[in-house]
Amino acid sequence: MAKRGMGDLVATYEKKGEPVLVVFLAMAFVFLVCLGCTGFAIFGTDVKTFWVCSGIVTLLALIATVMLFVSLVKGEKDERSLRVYEHGLIQKDSLSAETEEVYWDDIAAINYQSDGLLAGVYLRTYVDKEIKICFTLKENNKIYVRICNRTKARLLEEIQESLNAGETVNFGPELSITDKLVCFFLKKISWNDIEKIELWDVYVKKKGYTFLDSRELRFFVRGAWFNKTVSRDRMENLHVFLELARTRYNIECIGTGKLG
Repeated sequence: MAKRGMGDLVATYEKKGEPVLVVFLAMAFVFLVCLGCTGFAIFGTDVKTFWVCSGIVTLLALIATVMLFVSLVKGEKDERSLRVYEHGLIQKDSLSAETEEVYWDDIAAINYQSDGLLAGVYLRTYVDKEIKICFTLKENNKIYVRICNRTKARLLEEIQESLNAGETVNFGPELSITDKLVCFFLKKISWNDIEKIELWDVYVKKKGYTFLDSRELRFFVRGAWFNKTVSRDRMENLHVFLELARTRYNIECIGTGKLG
């Protein structure tokens, strides 16, 4: 049941898992060990080495088989569910038996990563509790947009207050701002010199195929693109940064697409 105060249920996301991934990783490890032992035995110079290696291979194969059998019998699956409510969200992980709850007002930072093993939505609360939300790429994007819509106005107001007080605000390890400056890679740019900000997708070609290599935030400064960019995946509260640039400094933001 939802914790009192979460309000009405808005959306539900579920991930139906396959048998525990750890088992398959163990099988892959055993396979590599088997290859190594077999190769060593073949090129070994004595019979004793051959039988020792064969024994190790047999033992590891037996252990891996037992692990796989136990996993299938128990039916352990890495299943995950996320319920989005009016005032927060609850995520449950069947494998770890862990339930994570967070209210929108407790979220201090949001990071979105769309590629690779790290793909997902990362939340950080004011008490430095971290929550990772990971479903399909399409669902991750929907969840990210929902969270952004719920947190943008409040976070924007907090950041405006910090800037008005003369404080520096960080948007991840690579980017920070003051009321007058944007700072990254030991570079400082005046807000007044920035004409345009773009979320830029960088593609590379390999063996006839085109791949998305990275997503960067770049700045059009005094009639030219600045020679340094900021990785979007390393930014926190990107949606708030873009809204701040639009509303406080009247800067055109392009290429924001689905995110922001």
